[in-house]
Amino acid sequence: MEAGGIFVGQIITAAGLILGVLLAYLQVQKNHAAALKLQEAHLRNDLKLRLYDRVSERFSTCSSLLSKAHFVHTGVFSAWHMRVRQGFSVAPQQLASEMSETAHAGAASVNAVLEIVEHYEIAFPRFETIRRELSEKHRELLAAQTALWNAIMMFLPFADATTGTKVGPLGFPTEIQLAEFGSLHTKYQDVCNDISGYMIDLQIEAQNELLGELFGRTVPPRSPLDPVHQVLARDPSEVKQRPPGRLI
Repeated sequence: MEAGGIFVGQIITAAGLILGVLLAYLQVQKNHAAALKLQEAHLRNDLKLRLYDRVSERFSTCSSLLSKAHFVHTGVFSAWHMRVRQGFSVAPQQLASEMSETAHAGAASVNAVLEIVEHYEIAFPRFETIRRELSEKHRELLAAQTALWNAIMMFLPFADATTGTKVGPLGFPTEIQLAEFGSLHTKYQDVCNDISGYMIDLQIEAQNELLGELFGRTVPPRSPLDPVHQVLARDPSEVKQRPPGRLI
């Protein structure tokens, strides 16, 4: 009888040890799962921060290049106004090739923004309207840039193909031509300003999309002084199906 009691006690002791080991194992597994989940959240947040840095750089570059293109064109028109309307003996100093390169860089920077938002489409599921509006404004920019360039290029100085020295300008616009060019310049200026505003909207919405959960808040939308200017915002919900006409 005594031996049977000892045997039962051993079984209980062994069962207690097994249960203790099992509980310890389960606790280790639980801690490991929690650690993995925490590590996964950390890696996801780090990825979002690095992705925001990358797209934000594209937005800033686009704004800078468009501002530069706008500034260069404005300088040329200022020289023409001073000569034609005020009688000063001044002429544009910017070479036609330099102006063309500056304008092209501005337009290319808009395309670069569209490319990176498309490239990381999975990270921006509510940006369909933003992409569409920016793409349409990019087409307007190219059309305005082409119309302006075709009108003014013959009145700009250029580099001699042999010596590389500056030549011209070979002529100056008349009062009537300057008025016509002014309308084209205003159109180009307006489109550049619209896209620069869109870059601010993209900065805001990219922060809200990628960093809002991390920081526990969102950034309010841009509020232009002139309500005629459009403000871009994320779609209310994620688009589940590609709209007609999307190539990718």
